[in-house]
Amino acid sequence: MANEAVMIYETDSPIQFGIHVDLAVEKGTLLTIIDPMSVSKHSSLNQPVAGIAAEEHIASTGKDKIAVFRRGIAKVTISGPTAIGRGLILSATANKVSMPGAGVENYYIGTALETAADGETLLIELSPFAISQ
Repeated sequence: MANEAVMIYETDSPIQFGIHVDLAVEKGTLLTIIDPMSVSKHSSLNQPVAGIAAEEHIASTGKDKIAVFRRGIAKVTISGPTAIGRGLILSATANKVSMPGAGVENYYIGTALETAADGETLLIELSPFAISQ
């Protein structure tokens, strides 16, 4: 998978979220949260963050749960530049993160632990949260 997120340090156990039985998800996919406490694959900007898929989910097996990392240190791919300490969101490009722009809802995936240029991988502190505006 292109731009797969990789957990480097797990600081918490993955938790189970609901998932549609027909959705195929690869391990390391950035996931968005949908109601009720379920996930979908990240596909666009301005989506609330669930976390990173801790396992593969094979479509059409009848399984309706998937383990999701929500805390830890992960290596991800950046869309656009960032600097250490900056809050990051899911980018407009699937399975990449970016710095938030003006007018973007602040659904953060975590904090940059290093500086990176467009297309590079970097370490982040995975800690999804939202800031209301």
